[in-house]
Amino acid sequence: MLQAYREGGGVDAVGGAEAILSHLVVQELKIPCAHAPGLDPLDADPAVAPRACAEELGHTFLPCVLANLRRAPRLLPAPPEALSAREAAAGLFAGDIDAAVLPLSACGGPAALALGATPGALVVAVEENATDMRVSPADLGFENAVVVRSYFEALGVVAAHRAGINGASLTASENQIQFRQ
Repeated sequence: MLQAYREGGGVDAVGGAEAILSHLVVQELKIPCAHAPGLDPLDADPAVAPRACAEELGHTFLPCVLANLRRAPRLLPAPPEALSAREAAAGLFAGDIDAAVLPLSACGGPAALALGATPGALVVAVEENATDMRVSPADLGFENAVVVRSYFEALGVVAAHRAGINGASLTASENQIQFRQ
């Protein structure tokens, strides 16, 4: 499994376990948490896939994670209306998010599910980043999803969304605009 990951075709099973543990710590203890590998360095392999290179060069990023964890957002367990004006002004809340860019097959997480059910929100699903989750926007019936080939294309979709441009107006589709009198 590790070799497949190093070659760009597998999953990072250790990273997945680390992520699950980090999410549990945040959820249960309500404190910022991050994870980093704490493994011995692997033998150099010139055939390592570009997406796995960072882990090959710095087998543990733990010092960087610990040094910068103090900059992590503070978790606010209360809804915005229950906070002081200062806390609410400094916070980022679910209602502040109106777009997310995700791998096409990774739309089954809680944040993606919530955003997919939010009217007016946008889910941009990227085909080029395959995952083993296998949950697409179509599987979930998201009506607010746009599927793109690359993250570069996703950037354009999000920029258009932020500018208030209807993405359908930028395509060469045969749909006609209906005028009402």
